[in-house]
Amino acid sequence: MKPLISICIPNYNHGSLLKQTLDAVFNQDLTDVEVIISDNASTDASLDVINQFKHKTQLTLLQQPQTVSMSAHWNKVVQAAKGQWVIMLCADDLLLADSICRLKNIARSNQVQAIFFEYDFLINDIRTPKTAFYQDNVIIPGSAQSEIFLKSNNFPLTACMFQKQLLQDIGWFDQTKNFCTDWHAWLNMSAIAKQVAYVKAPLFLYRKHEENETNRCVQQLIALDEVIAMKDEFVEKYQLSNVNLIRGVILNSLKLANRYRDEMHNNGLLKEAAFYQEKISELENKLSQVTIDKPELPSGSAPYAPPAGSILLNA
Repeated sequence: MKPLISICIPNYNHGSLLKQTLDAVFNQDLTDVEVIISDNASTDASLDVINQFKHKTQLTLLQQPQTVSMSAHWNKVVQAAKGQWVIMLCADDLLLADSICRLKNIARSNQVQAIFFEYDFLINDIRTPKTAFYQDNVIIPGSAQSEIFLKSNNFPLTACMFQKQLLQDIGWFDQTKNFCTDWHAWLNMSAIAKQVAYVKAPLFLYRKHEENETNRCVQQLIALDEVIAMKDEFVEKYQLSNVNLIRGVILNSLKLANRYRDEMHNNGLLKEAAFYQEKISELENKLSQVTIDKPELPSGSAPYAPPAGSILLNA
């Protein structure tokens, strides 16, 4: 009998954190759940840690013979999944108690194709609360959520459980992406999904540290250009012309550019800060060309009201 859920864990050199991650996984109710961990030819003690769990009947280990790109690795592990639903669990993140049980109940009782859920931060092993994105647990029309994702993304890789078929329908994770691989997937999966769910309660801890992929891509000047190109591609693909939406897309890219510039400046990376300052000027010029009589103003701060057409979710 196939499992309902596959917890897929791509790992590369997270041996020092992996035991915490796996302990949290195997403390869940894993009825109808398989756990697949794929090691991307790590050079640390990751395999020694994984071998401590080899007696777990739910566990399958994949070993890549040589290191592949992040997105290629994600595809290898998700394509090996047997479950109808998939969670891509980063090897340094921690599932909170009963999170899998809650997700199983939502998947079984609602006609949704993806479930996005909240998280708290884990900074220097201290749990730090995060503000929820929406005001309630809700079921959202997929097209409405895709417009939110077109502007920005507040859900890292671990923060979504999706039907494997949905990812397959968009052509798997885009292996040309270095920074916004998960964001690109959420955007395009939402666009073709009939409905997606949102859970306001945090279900895992997202570990923030300097070695994560986001920080690397920002410092190497990959992040912003890739995000802008992804948005432009989506707008062209779906022939979007709503000026309020286009304006919101540019405004959120501008917000990112300002944040990255400030981060680089604060870290003494002046060349990188100057690069993002140039991008700010380009985006401000682009924004000035999008003129409307009555621009839609941002509706306050998080938690936001859910998009029109949403209904309450019993979660």
